[in-house]
Amino acid sequence: MTRYFFRLNQHSLIIFAEILLLKSLLQNPGISFLIKFILLFTFFYVGTQVVIGLCADVGWYSPFIAKHANYIAWLRGAILKGGHVAASIIGLNTVIRPPFLLQIVGGPAVRMVYSCIGVGVMSLWIAFVLANKASVIKKILWTFGGLLTIWFINSWRIALLLYTVHKNGNINKFAEHHTFFNIISYIIILALMYFFTKKDPSKSNAPTKNSLARQPA
Repeated sequence: MTRYFFRLNQHSLIIFAEILLLKSLLQNPGISFLIKFILLFTFFYVGTQVVIGLCADVGWYSPFIAKHANYIAWLRGAILKGGHVAASIIGLNTVIRPPFLLQIVGGPAVRMVYSCIGVGVMSLWIAFVLANKASVIKKILWTFGGLLTIWFINSWRIALLLYTVHKNGNINKFAEHHTFFNIISYIIILALMYFFTKKDPSKSNAPTKNSLARQPA
């Protein structure tokens, strides 16, 4: 009985020490941000893969999720519509053929599959913004601003890809357009991260109440 009690106390002390260690780590701003960022990115990215799996008409297909929570289809539709508008700007007469295709009338088409949507880039951006310390309004504005930027780049990517395929007639020459899109997207996201975390000089140089209290009369 005494040995059992000793082991119980030993385990309790280990758990208590682990809680204190975790608490001290979370109090470190850098480590706290990293933990939140990893958890949020995993949640959004893996969660999206789960939704994709539930919406696919195989395996763990869920009619309810496919009908009411298939935001991947909404994203794909928005990119196709954006690509349609961008294509019209550069002189292409296109038509959207749901759920995957943007096609030149009487010509070639671009197929918007799941890997083209940019889930990884969007998950990265959302996780970064939410993991940072900022006001709710700022987080909302920057989250949607970043997502709109990614949507804009992706829409123009498929429009330009369709234009290039139309002129050259061979899509295999441009198979690395996904890599190109990712490079451009991550460069822009890095720039947005810089401006998001950049402090306003006017606010950083503004006198605080304590500093005003210490000013001589």
